[in-house]
Amino acid sequence: MRKKYLLFYFLTICIVFFFCSCSSTKRTSHYNRNHSSYSHKRPNNNNSNNSTVFADSKQYLKEHSTKLTNYCSSWIGTPHVMGGMSKDGVDCSGFVWNVYNDVFNINLPRTSQDMEKAVEIIDNQEDLKEGDLVFFNGGSGNKVNHVGIFINKDKFVHASSSKGVIVSSLNEKYWKNLYRSGGHHPKMKNKKRK
Repeated sequence: MRKKYLLFYFLTICIVFFFCSCSSTKRTSHYNRNHSSYSHKRPNNNNSNNSTVFADSKQYLKEHSTKLTNYCSSWIGTPHVMGGMSKDGVDCSGFVWNVYNDVFNINLPRTSQDMEKAVEIIDNQEDLKEGDLVFFNGGSGNKVNHVGIFINKDKFVHASSSKGVIVSSLNEKYWKNLYRSGGHHPKMKNKKRK
């Protein structure tokens, strides 16, 4: 009887971790981007701390004005919604998918794990260029569960599960500990980045 309870709790925990990962459910790239996969909006929790983060993120992107940063600036403050694909709510891979599709005309896979498989891995952070992907592993096992887009120096833009779309630093202790690798999409070699 006790083994049944332990098995039940173990399976419950596994299911919770599976659904909480940022890689979301696998989807084809043929869907309506303007429609969030959920009918509800997640509250933005727009307290003064988030307002400062959003303002700082927009200011940073404005100071480093490129086609990529100008586009990303319009997404700052968009709330995180697992499986979301629009400015009503977006998850990390949905945000990256939209940016690559709209800015670079590159159709990426939908999940962060599949995105990692579609790029040339960059081991050295110093070799990252604007528009390269950055991958993180914050869960159990060795799988990617978060993705963002490198801007410059140590900055990247991503859909944080707690604050939505923001600019963060790879040197922040949290992200430094979770950093896995960078990635360069092969089609980016022919793209202008400015």
